[in-house]
Amino acid sequence: MGRLLTRTPLEEELPPPAAGGGGAPPLEPRRLLTAFCLTPLLAGFYPAIFLAEPTLMPLGLIVAYISTVAFGVPLVLLFGRRLWRSWWQYCIGGAVCAVPALLVYAFARTPDHVQAFGLMPALAVLAWGASSGFVFWMLGVAGDSPVSIATLLDPNRPRK
Repeated sequence: MGRLLTRTPLEEELPPPAAGGGGAPPLEPRRLLTAFCLTPLLAGFYPAIFLAEPTLMPLGLIVAYISTVAFGVPLVLLFGRRLWRSWWQYCIGGAVCAVPALLVYAFARTPDHVQAFGLMPALAVLAWGASSGFVFWMLGVAGDSPVSIATLLDPNRPRK
């Protein structure tokens, strides 16, 4: 009977569970909003930078934000429910979010100087999506400090 009221040394080292009964604290909404706003910007610039085709930037931004709303938001909600917080899970999620861009690339007519759609370019688009997922994880999930424009622009700024 006394055993039920005492805690083992291992139990004393564990942090208390978060509100709602889960084992991890909820994600900070402000960080998630920042990540949802900034990460598609990066993904939209990929075609302009890597394909040397600046005219693709508006199309890339449109596809990136549509993909974020259609796939990214539901994936982050799913990851939050399942308490998936690892970087590699968000990289896979980013690759999933790159599928619409992959479809646009597969069916759109490309200029002569841009490599035609094939296995390697398709893998490159998926890698761009995975790297965007990693950036999203760094901005919205990793760490425990709040993200603000000041911390993004000046990483050496002392914390309060």
